[in-house]
Amino acid sequence: RQNYADGRSSRSRSDQMMSRVDHRFTSNDSIYGRYGYQNSDSFSPGNFPGLERLSPSRKHVASGVYTKTLSPTRLNEVRFAYQRETNNAGSKRILDGVNIVKQLGIKGLPLAGPGAPDIPISGFTSFNDGAETRRADQTWQAIDMFSFNKGRHFVKLGFEFRRIHVDFLNNPVNTRGNWDFGNTEWSGLEGFPGTGNTFANFLLGLPRQKARRPGDHSSFLRATEYAGYVQDDFKVTSKLTL
Repeated sequence: RQNYADGRSSRSRSDQMMSRVDHRFTSNDSIYGRYGYQNSDSFSPGNFPGLERLSPSRKHVASGVYTKTLSPTRLNEVRFAYQRETNNAGSKRILDGVNIVKQLGIKGLPLAGPGAPDIPISGFTSFNDGAETRRADQTWQAIDMFSFNKGRHFVKLGFEFRRIHVDFLNNPVNTRGNWDFGNTEWSGLEGFPGTGNTFANFLLGLPRQKARRPGDHSSFLRATEYAGYVQDDFKVTSKLTL
């Protein structure tokens, strides 16, 4: 009993890069663009081959800035940015899209996604692919900032627009069904307690309890945000700025 073990080591890795390009068209006009990328993953062994957990993640960020000098005392800057991030977590079977429920032809689980059902057998190593988690975030951003100097005032004002998408899927393991083989008496001799075996229950197809979890566990969130500001640095005296 409990004699199965995956002896592989846990691991984690991450690769990232960042690049930037600057260009000046004239003494009053300049731009720069930037792009960054990160790819990471982690690995944790499970009880059986195929039950190992993986957590792949990818991030992209891109931005561009245009700066315009309107006069010696006036400056305008426009920024655009985009960010995308995808984070997944699950067993190798889940991430590879292997749907054991459909392969076995199990009925009554219309929402079952990739992965295997939950089959605990009391006293033995359980067979469980765990939950399925997938998330994708996207953000678009635009900012305009204008600043000018007039007398003892240095004024900054700006406006920001932001659009956000969040797609999130979190399917618990029991959306693929649960078969609990945990009552030894069901395979024992009648009138003789403790003579049965939970693995015999499994071989005979005699679960103590069967369960499923219905409902859609996905969320698709959308939001639009606006913001603005005005800032005035007022030089009251040579030693005091408000």
